[in-house]
Amino acid sequence: MTYNIQLKIKALILGLFLFLAACHVSTNQNSNLNTSDITTDPCALSGANCTSLSGADLLQIKINNNSPTELSDTHTVLDISGECNDAGYESHFIEWTTFDVASNLNGDSGRITSNPCVRGRFQAQLRVLSPPLTLHRAQLELVGVNLEGQEFRNPAAARKSIDFIARFKTSF
Repeated sequence: MTYNIQLKIKALILGLFLFLAACHVSTNQNSNLNTSDITTDPCALSGANCTSLSGADLLQIKINNNSPTELSDTHTVLDISGECNDAGYESHFIEWTTFDVASNLNGDSGRITSNPCVRGRFQAQLRVLSPPLTLHRAQLELVGVNLEGQEFRNPAAARKSIDFIARFKTSF
């Protein structure tokens, strides 16, 4: 080895030693400290009396359209938008179905895949077979999916509905 390389290695070792010495963490000799008492839970840290939510409990969807929404007599796409929380799942989708409110007969259904909840917002276009003559309801549910492909649901906060009906033009 050349002399310059030896000097660089010594300087590197000295720098590493000084860095580690500066990062030395002293331990508290008090044995009463229990590591299970340490928390990073925001509810516990704030001292508030609240329930910690996690996983599927955080899935939420809110539809911002007026209900009932009117479709024109030629329009077969129901545009829906709103707010959402995907709860940090690796992937998610919105499952939807439509049905006649009076008869409860199912209409169309489908899934909006490719993680539709983006920065807390979603937009969906539901294709209906034909403009409904009677009041119909679209039900949307945000579903979280973990790395193993397991689906997680929160019907109380992640399943919402919107009513829609066709508005026909009258001509004289």
